[in-house]
Amino acid sequence: MHEFAANLLSKKFGVPCATVAGIVGDLLALEVTAMREEDTLTALRFMDALGVSFGDSLILATAKREGCRILYSEDFQHGRVYETVKVINPFSAVPEAY
Repeated sequence: MHEFAANLLSKKFGVPCATVAGIVGDLLALEVTAMREEDTLTALRFMDALGVSFGDSLILATAKREGCRILYSEDFQHGRVYETVKVINPFSAVPEAY
């Protein structure tokens, strides 16, 4: 969350502090889930089949298990769909809702 806020506040994006506070507040209200042991096997499969690093594969495996349709990350290819999970780079554009 810190890195996300810092990027939005940077000269590159220049989003006003109050706007960033609103976005961060909305994100903090979301439910957080932990990785599970079984995610490791899925991550290894993703790593081999999709060419994604192990750490990123764990994130993807957890997102898939939780039924996420969208994963916000700057570490994957923007717009790519990994099985059932579409990746959106949150830094590709500032959300219009804010």
